[in-house]
Amino acid sequence: MASEIQVQTISGPPTGANANKVIIPAGQTLDASAGGITLPAGTGGKLLQVRNRVKRNMEAYNSGAWHTVLEDDITPSSSSSKILITGIVAFAMAGGDGMVRIERNGTVVGVGTDGSSLNGIAGQASGSYNNMTALAACSYQDSPSSSSAVTYKLQIRGDNTIYVNRRNAATDYGSGTYLTLMEIAG
Repeated sequence: MASEIQVQTISGPPTGANANKVIIPAGQTLDASAGGITLPAGTGGKLLQVRNRVKRNMEAYNSGAWHTVLEDDITPSSSSSKILITGIVAFAMAGGDGMVRIERNGTVVGVGTDGSSLNGIAGQASGSYNNMTALAACSYQDSPSSSSAVTYKLQIRGDNTIYVNRRNAATDYGSGTYLTLMEIAG
């Protein structure tokens, strides 16, 4: 049978080996999922959680459209949290430009504002990659203003067919493709 204790303040003993500490014993969990935890002032910028996705299989995408290479969800612990998104795509193409971008819940975030003919450039690599793999990378700190699950997508677009995680002229594996989401206290 569950019980409930209501208190206003909990404090540890003022002296001794564990002075001013409230200790949660090993094997026990402090669960604040039904409410929230208010962090002390000055704790902004601390890393709260990290999610990482890796794509190692080879894939080809048609040119002229944005394609989602990797995606992941993260649930911020507070609506004031920031999310740092980092994406790296290993790809090859028979010439032209390849671009990557980040999308949050269907909205492109962190895009370039240079008036490029291909709007939404967050990272770019170009040249003829028939016999090598290039890396296109992007990074953006987002403020989703939500404590609900947020979906981030790492997307790529190219002037020609894009070969992710392989060379264009062969089926050799290239480097992996990565998407990392980090929640930072706001």
